[in-house]
Amino acid sequence: MIDIVNASLGVGDAQCGFRAYKRKAIQTINVKEEGMGASIEILQQAKKLGLKIREVPCAISYKDTKHSQHPLTHGYDLVEVIFWHYVWEKPLRTLGLSSLVCLSLGASFSTWLLMEYASSRWFAPSLAFLGLGSLLFGVLLGIATLFVLIGKRLLMEMRT
Repeated sequence: MIDIVNASLGVGDAQCGFRAYKRKAIQTINVKEEGMGASIEILQQAKKLGLKIREVPCAISYKDTKHSQHPLTHGYDLVEVIFWHYVWEKPLRTLGLSSLVCLSLGASFSTWLLMEYASSRWFAPSLAFLGLGSLLFGVLLGIATLFVLIGKRLLMEMRT
């Protein structure tokens, strides 16, 4: 998992807290995350802003030290930061596409249910549940997509 994060950010160790920043980076990067997620957010913003990231090898010994965070909690924090960053940066690709997939599945299950009922007069509760659930989830994802797009637009207009 960490290797995927490192590769996506173009670094060898995204979680190394030993860093140096130029003044421009300090003035332009705005960290909102807390804990271990902040390191990912910093690198994401630096990449987006086109700032140079250079790594300098350093020797670190973790012998006789205890992690400050449980590995599962740490992993969850990293996935959460990456997920929300991606949703914010590409809402149509994440939420919008997921909405269309759910709506398509809902329409397919509902059509299957109606065809089954028309041919055999048997009502399949599982198909009804899958169809209605998929449709509702697709609508909710569509609404969420609109909220993110509107939020981005409002923030953009407030900045100008």
